[in-house]
Amino acid sequence: MIKIQLLDYKYDNFSNNLVNFNNVTAQSTWVIDNLGKASITTGGSSARVITPVTGILADGVQYEISITLSNKTGSGEIGFSTVGSSGTANGIPATLRGTADGTFTGSFTAAGNQAPRIFAQSTAAGTVTASITQRGGINWNESVIGDLDVGDSDDFPLAVNFSISEARDLNSRTGTYSKTFKIPATKNNNRVLKRSYYTGSKIPNNNINNRKSGRIVVNDNFILTGLLQITAIGSASKPLYYSCVFYGNNVDWSQSLDNKLLMNLAVINGANGSGWDNLNNKGANTGVGLQVNEPSIVETWKTDDAVEKTSSSGSTAPGSRARSVKSTRDSQSRQPHQSSSGGSTKIRKVRRNRSPT
Repeated sequence: MIKIQLLDYKYDNFSNNLVNFNNVTAQSTWVIDNLGKASITTGGSSARVITPVTGILADGVQYEISITLSNKTGSGEIGFSTVGSSGTANGIPATLRGTADGTFTGSFTAAGNQAPRIFAQSTAAGTVTASITQRGGINWNESVIGDLDVGDSDDFPLAVNFSISEARDLNSRTGTYSKTFKIPATKNNNRVLKRSYYTGSKIPNNNINNRKSGRIVVNDNFILTGLLQITAIGSASKPLYYSCVFYGNNVDWSQSLDNKLLMNLAVINGANGSGWDNLNNKGANTGVGLQVNEPSIVETWKTDDAVEKTSSSGSTAPGSRARSVKSTRDSQSRQPHQSSSGGSTKIRKVRRNRSPT
């Protein structure tokens, strides 16, 4: 099965606003005006909380935060709580609140893997707009990412070249090349490509017709990385297909194997040699630091069935098999001789008498 993955990520100094009042599960007497605006009137005997105003904020990640109060009345405070949805400190400073109209901004490092809350004391009324953005986050509006449907893999022009021929010949994958093909205008492809078939449709700061980073996956294995370009959109009353060109370069697994030694086989993010740990059944890190030299290799050879072995220095010695044969012969020679009747034959020492001189 072949897939094309578009990986055209765009980043901001700050990502999109994460606040969405439409997703809150507890709002007390708050009134949701829209996804980024809510209002409340005075009343009650304790603070009124609206939560969660975002999804879970990752522990240790930095965020920019702001809250704007308008139509503020009453003496109580309105603002972000310093305690998150889990009831523990969330890293938000106590300065993100106020008793009068104004905007309050700051930054914080999230803690506790929880969602933030906004509160209003019982003596406070007003309208709130809020923003929380992740520093260095992905700009999802401008990014073009996702898996594209390629249709029938048998008709895909890259199938034979990638999965059979070039996969066997690293030298054939060292240049740049391009392939032209069409993909169907499925609902998924239209979504990934930001519905670019609409006349006048455009992505802010990212032209859909420019080359996009991507990779081709065959049977869940990353085969090639390169750039994908949409060159035309075929349509009648509705979109039918996208004409594409894939510009490949040898920035893939073949480069990582070319001119490498087997001793360097490694697991992902592991040390050279760590890939052998599970192959030789000798435990973690036993493959690290393997040497490529004649003595080290020869010393690892088994000589169980060898009649003779030669060391790296050139000297010879009996192998295990030769020693075993010799040991058997020695053992047999020490056994008493058997007579034909099965009894032992006594061996007498004969002393020759010598005449006196």
